[in-house]
Amino acid sequence: MVTNMVVAAAKNRRNTRLIVMITAMALMASVALYVLVYYPVGGRPRVFCERDFEDGRFLVAGKCDGPWPLGWNMTLYWKRSRQPWAAYYLDHEAPFWRDVEIVRDGDHVYVKRAGQIEGDLNLKDYSFRNYHQNYTHTNPVCVILDANPFSANEYRMPYPETVGWTSAWPVMLAGYIPDDTQTKTKKQHGRS
Repeated sequence: MVTNMVVAAAKNRRNTRLIVMITAMALMASVALYVLVYYPVGGRPRVFCERDFEDGRFLVAGKCDGPWPLGWNMTLYWKRSRQPWAAYYLDHEAPFWRDVEIVRDGDHVYVKRAGQIEGDLNLKDYSFRNYHQNYTHTNPVCVILDANPFSANEYRMPYPETVGWTSAWPVMLAGYIPDDTQTKTKKQHGRS
């Protein structure tokens, strides 16, 4: 009887080790899959939503800075015909955004995440209401002087505070920027 108990205990230890090893491998695989799906390496931007309206093209894009998943920097990009891209701040160091929508209602373009409004771009005065900050910006964070909103920093220009955004944007560099709102933006989704 003692021999049978020793044999049974040895089998239980083997089974326990096997179960622990399988569980640990499954956990490591799920963490690796999560990181590969939700965190693009190298800080490449990922487009979460893209819409075209008569007022131009709108993109909600996020980017992880650094080699490790430290959170997403989220931006709304807007481009009208023959105009530079305007970039509006949405969120930083944010968790992965799900169910992102861009919705037009009258003179407003709303950015929604999981049904909740995150941002409101007023198309009459170009102001942007950031619900995360509870603040209304009267101008974009920067403009991008290239057809690709994800171009290198040399194409990014901070908005000149000395001129009102409403009066500057309609004429800013109009002759130098091609009418490319009809061509699709080269998506840089990272891993998708």
